Amino acid sequence: MVGSAGELLDQAGHAVATEVGAAAGKARCMSAATDQYVHRNPWTIVGLAATAGLILGALLSRR
Repeated sequence: MVGSAGELLDQAGHAVATEVGAAAGKARCMSAATDQYVHRNPWTIVGLAATAGLILGALLSRR
């Protein structure tokens, strides 16, 4: 019984490691795509950031 519990823990550890690796790969891919988009459309990003800042500032100043 102890052996099967250890095997289950090993399997769970491998499954978690596999999922973490997959998530890290997706995050790297998304990061590269975001970097390319920002470099191709810098003024769009500046406009979005300014708009978000104005909206956030307006909401926070009402308090």
